[in-house]
Amino acid sequence: MDDAVRTVRAGRRTVEVHRPDKVLFPAGADGEEEYTKGDLVAYYRSVAAFMLPQLRGGR
Repeated sequence: MDDAVRTVRAGRRTVEVHRPDKVLFPAGADGEEEYTKGDLVAYYRSVAAFMLPQLRGGR
């Protein structure tokens, strides 16, 4: 069993990401990449500055 945990800082909060290497979206037969939980966390971190104001109702 893989007990890997990655700690990610999100503003004033710290979030533990368990099993960041877990495949969420497997590679497709037509050559698409596979995406892991860690990839998803990295994507959300990259768009957070644009997404969070919208979720808060700001501009």
